[in-house]
Amino acid sequence: MIRFSIISFLFMISSFITAQENYIYSDESSNNYIISETQIKYEPVTKENSSSGTYSGGEPKTKTLSKTDFEKISALFKEVFTAKVDQQQNREMMTGLLIHKKGKKTIQQVVIKPKSTYISKIEVLLKSLL
Repeated sequence: MIRFSIISFLFMISSFITAQENYIYSDESSNNYIISETQIKYEPVTKENSSSGTYSGGEPKTKTLSKTDFEKISALFKEVFTAKVDQQQNREMMTGLLIHKKGKKTIQQVVIKPKSTYISKIEVLLKSLL
């Protein structure tokens, strides 16, 4: 019984220590970018899931990220989280959604206003890394 408790405790500690930081960015069309410390993954909207029934976000892509690239993304996203003027309460068409996670736990989440300069900054950066 004690052995099981020790193993459980070590497992809990190791998952806490290795919980990876990641972000999810959903653009104005609800295409998703999942960014971890080591990779960026683009999950586009399909025609079947688009609001128009005709829009497609293209092909899915996954690329490896360097530590420097992840730091660039993190720095920009930290700016977005502090830019209250560029945020709004509800997600609607033409807004962006940014989520910061540590492991499975959501740390922060913001809706970025339509026409915010941050939307284009984020998308230029993320697309350049794909």
